[in-house]
Amino acid sequence: PDISFDAIQGIEKKGNDVLVTIEVPELPTKAKIEQDFLKPYEERVKQLEAENEQLKLRSTDLKDIAIALANKPTQITQLVGDGKVNDQSQNFNVGGNFNATNSVVGLQDISGNVTNAINQLSDASADEANLKELLFQLQAVLETADEAVLPEADKADALAEVKLLAEAAQKPEAEKQTMGAKAMRSLRRIVGAVPTAVPMATTLVTEFNKLVPAIATLLGLVI
Repeated sequence: PDISFDAIQGIEKKGNDVLVTIEVPELPTKAKIEQDFLKPYEERVKQLEAENEQLKLRSTDLKDIAIALANKPTQITQLVGDGKVNDQSQNFNVGGNFNATNSVVGLQDISGNVTNAINQLSDASADEANLKELLFQLQAVLETADEAVLPEADKADALAEVKLLAEAAQKPEAEKQTMGAKAMRSLRRIVGAVPTAVPMATTLVTEFNKLVPAIATLLGLVI
């Protein structure tokens, strides 16, 4: 009962974990405090995992609908100035590279594609293993960025560029340079637009500026 938000002394990221330091009274046992502190956290984690699973199923359904609609002719109806309907009767088919970043394809799907692309990289050498790890770190930094710092649409675009970097690493040298440099420029443009006045932006920008040069070096990119 004596522990409040004011008792939190620090929050520090440790790899994929977070270390929370809390000031507690002298008398209560440490085990009891940990148990009381973790119980609501673990319950919330289970709740979020269940919600996430539902979102995955919904995202899959919506993706199937989007693909089906993309393969069908669509009639465009437009409202004009006086509120009358102007039926343009224009049919179009969506083909080629369909960019669904801002459509119904969920961020979870994009994240999964990025993970798969990175996992396909070899880790036979120290440099290859290091590149793989750095790309995973960059993915995590982008995915965990606050919505106020990196809106979902921008986050999806940035993750798509990380996927391109992973794919570029497997290409011949000339293609790797062209593809990788383009992805790097796009990433820098996206993160460069982050509103620095938002407090949470510092972590994103700092980590990004550490990871991107290291990744570029391992890929041999001239940027």
